[in-house]
Amino acid sequence: MQQIAPYSQSFSTVNKRTRILPHMTDWPSGATSGEYDLAQICERGHIITAFADTQPGLRASRCSKCGSVVIEKCPDCQAPLRGAFYGTYSVQMLTEAPKYCHQCGAAYPWRAEQLRMAEELAAEAQYDLDEKEQGQLRDSLVEISTDTAATQLAGARIKRLLNKVSEPLKAAIYKYAVDVSSEIGKKILTGE
Repeated sequence: MQQIAPYSQSFSTVNKRTRILPHMTDWPSGATSGEYDLAQICERGHIITAFADTQPGLRASRCSKCGSVVIEKCPDCQAPLRGAFYGTYSVQMLTEAPKYCHQCGAAYPWRAEQLRMAEELAAEAQYDLDEKEQGQLRDSLVEISTDTAATQLAGARIKRLLNKVSEPLKAAIYKYAVDVSSEIGKKILTGE
């Protein structure tokens, strides 16, 4: 479970990402309206804290879930990882790790690992799929994780190609696809 700053008890929840502060006196020390706090995220994508600047006691050097190194800057351009956003009357929470750097566009380490895993899963299907289908599976596993015009096509392709893949690889690919999917992608794959 993600650590949440101690003052969060005074929030009322509007939705998963936005919480309203009842009194402006509840702002954490150092928080400024219209700015992001600093996030700490481990190299595997577990959010350590979205309040690294305003609540330094929540900082960590290693992830308590997997033991990976914790980062707070983009490894490519050194831009700080965006944490909680302080709006005029609300705090936008960081509920999932971003996939790409907001400044340089590079994939964060956890996203790069997901992309590598998509490659490996598609390669494992070599006995069930031809080269073209392996490429379609790999590309669809990448595309299903983003909300774009191609997300629906990616979901349809994954479902079609999974019918050709033998167990237990079929189960592994399906679980991976659902785990990395965007909300739209999850709905396509699970039929919800």
